[in-house]
Amino acid sequence: MCTVVVLIRPDYVLLAANRDERIDRAWDPPASWWPDRPGVVAGRDRTGGGTWMGLNRHGVIATVLNRPGTLGPAAGKQSRGELPLLALEQATARDAADAVMRLDAGAWRPFNMVWPTGQAHGSYAA
Repeated sequence: MCTVVVLIRPDYVLLAANRDERIDRAWDPPASWWPDRPGVVAGRDRTGGGTWMGLNRHGVIATVLNRPGTLGPAAGKQSRGELPLLALEQATARDAADAVMRLDAGAWRPFNMVWPTGQAHGSYAA
């Protein structure tokens, strides 16, 4: 099970997340791993190449969580790790939400996404 905790304060947003459903799944620590996505800093999943949580130079934060019973890759489905990266290509949390919600959610296994801002947080379940 993945867990995300969001604390929104007037001057900052604190986002804490764990990825404990498969502790044996290889990952790299947060860095700028994607040359085609400048300004994106996130941990990298070595299996799928995406991420579970990251941020960009505009202050957009995005994280994705698996839904119960949907652990791991599935034939014919895209990696959910691409979803935060898509969100982090955007300049605002609103743009990130719009970009994700325009997608055909059926292309991925079920997921939840969270993108907090200094004023509120958005979430999406698909």
